Amino acid sequence: MAASRRLWPILAAACLGLAVAISSWFAVSAWEERLAKAQFNDVAGDYASALQNGLDEDLGKLVAMRAFYDSSVVVDPDEFDLFTSRILEGHDSKLPMSSGLRSNRASSSSTTSHRSSSPPAALSGSKP
Repeated sequence: MAASRRLWPILAAACLGLAVAISSWFAVSAWEERLAKAQFNDVAGDYASALQNGLDEDLGKLVAMRAFYDSSVVVDPDEFDLFTSRILEGHDSKLPMSSGLRSNRASSSSTTSHRSSSPPAALSGSKP
């Protein structure tokens, strides 16, 4: 009986210590998870912002090229290359526009004759 009286305080202290250790582990685990999620969201937001800015810049360049192409009745491939060379500077691998236009223009004369004629019926407002 004397041994059991000595054992109860030790057992109670061990159980209390175990409970404190487990609750501390859960608290630290939740805190680290929140911190990791916040850091991830910050980094992901930065990457998303950088990607969006790059896409906006590229879209602006494409819109400018489209406006030049649409504003001209006949765009010579050399004129298009000259115009796009500065816009696409440093983006040769990303936007190979001039070579594709050249092959399309050289192989199809109907495109040039179509552009120099009146606009399509859908754009001019007249019915076919």
